[in-house]
Amino acid sequence: MARAPIVLITGCSIGGIGSARCEEFAARGCKVYATARSPDKMEGLSSGIEKMRLNVLSDEDVKQVIDGIVQKEGKIDIVVNNAGKIAIGPIVDQTLDQNSHSPHGYPKGGLIINIGSIAGDTPTPWNGLYSATKSSVHIISEVLSMECKPFNIKVMNVAPGSIRSNISKNSEASFSLPEDSLYKAYLPNILQRMHASQTVRTTCGSEGSLLSLAPLFCYNYDEEMSRYPNYLSADGAKMTKAQKSRARREPSGVFSHFEPAQIQQFKEAFQLIDHDKDGWVNESDLKEIFASLGITPSRTMLDDLLSSRPGGHSKSPSEDVGTGPGRGINFTMFLTMMSERLFEFDTEPELIEAFESFDESDSGMVKVEDMRKWLRETADRMDDREIDRFLKGPFTDRQGNFNYREWIKVLRVNEDTEEQTL
Repeated sequence: MARAPIVLITGCSIGGIGSARCEEFAARGCKVYATARSPDKMEGLSSGIEKMRLNVLSDEDVKQVIDGIVQKEGKIDIVVNNAGKIAIGPIVDQTLDQNSHSPHGYPKGGLIINIGSIAGDTPTPWNGLYSATKSSVHIISEVLSMECKPFNIKVMNVAPGSIRSNISKNSEASFSLPEDSLYKAYLPNILQRMHASQTVRTTCGSEGSLLSLAPLFCYNYDEEMSRYPNYLSADGAKMTKAQKSRARREPSGVFSHFEPAQIQQFKEAFQLIDHDKDGWVNESDLKEIFASLGITPSRTMLDDLLSSRPGGHSKSPSEDVGTGPGRGINFTMFLTMMSERLFEFDTEPELIEAFESFDESDSGMVKVEDMRKWLRETADRMDDREIDRFLKGPFTDRQGNFNYREWIKVLRVNEDTEEQTL
């Protein structure tokens, strides 16, 4: 019989995200260890959930809890770093003793789930320190995913929106402005911001499945690793040209092109192709797919499939593709390729041809005033704000000319230009 996954969750007081996740992991057959500074605040959790006292700001507490679980269970498979509190108030009135505690784990494989927040990407008044710490969680999660990769530990950052819980109620009980605060007159606004996440339209922390909703607001950094240099290579090997090129060209905003349900469908399709479930579709995966269809793929066919690069419709010779993960396709690349086929991104020659129809002197320039007129009145019309953002920058000279050829080179770097810059 397979051993149940061991899950450690911080910040599990009843009424919050942590306690709801305890119940969900337990319902899925996991052995759950719930922690909080006050164990009595976890009363009400299911009987099969172990409750332990833990102050995440205490190294001694953290070591004692982890050592105790590992001694009893042998290892910890999943860590959910959820503990935290909102830091409401003007930044100048707050002390800096509320800080993020670095994630803990053992280098034996597993999963770390950090609970971030959209507040880390959306700054608002009176919530500065909380937003800053959640932004830090996002960065820490991304870096940690790279540094933990050699130990087969995966990292996920969950950034939920408004969740109905006790976080505002608990914060208000201990909140007050200093007597000499410059913001006394703003106290009603500050309190309003404190409770902004607790409206009637807020999602309840105990409703629905956070895990099943993961595609809506989770970042799985394994899918983004191709854009970073291989700093952790044991032999210090550098990336191949293909890996560098792919990292340069891989768009980061492809997920915004699809609805969450569509992304989930593409994810399921990708997982069907990824036979060994390593997060990459490589040569062996493709051979298995073709074999199931009764097809024996040629070397050229495999090279063409594996060297197709997101960000352009060009191919690179098989000798530049390399071997290993650099030769494969991860989910972000797969989604980008689907996006290019569905939305038919224009190639560089097509873009140049379109601009040249307005460039009577063949100078590589078009008048900004003419551009404004075309963008306002033709095709998918743009408003003045969008046009200003498009034309503002190094591609417009002081004489009011827009250098479309240079703009296209930046937008779509062709293979020759790319190889010269490597």
